[in-house]
Amino acid sequence: MEIYIYLNISFSLKEDFNFYSGPPEPLTDKPSVNFNAGETTIVWRSPPYDGGRTVIGYTVEAKRVGENTWTIITESSHSLSHTVATTGRNSVIPGESYYFRIRAENIHGLSDPGMESDPVRIPKQEETMFQEEEEGTSISYFIFLRKYLKHYLL
Repeated sequence: MEIYIYLNISFSLKEDFNFYSGPPEPLTDKPSVNFNAGETTIVWRSPPYDGGRTVIGYTVEAKRVGENTWTIITESSHSLSHTVATTGRNSVIPGESYYFRIRAENIHGLSDPGMESDPVRIPKQEETMFQEEEEGTSISYFIFLRKYLKHYLL
């Protein structure tokens, strides 16, 4: 007499080992904003968890201080920084103040928005901006360089 025993063993790695695969987690650090030679650059860190897939890009959003609507500045940025345009579509307006936030993207979609930056004023073309860090707080100084002021400078 022969006895046959059939075993059907199957499992899912996703279920049995509790792997999560989906959009990345939101960025946990505030983006920083740097000013240099008439350019405004937003810099950020990657998210704490990529959702189980490689982050393929970042979306940068801006909101004017006092408004409620976020505007997409760029999509699918492939670096951890973006220089913001001051003219054209999806740009910021010099002399206005903005908040910035970042979303990470993988093949499953976009993360929820990360923390928003501190409010920053975009310098006008005739302004030079200096920044200094003081105990974790960024302090910005604008110096107005207009022709009529040159007579009053020593």
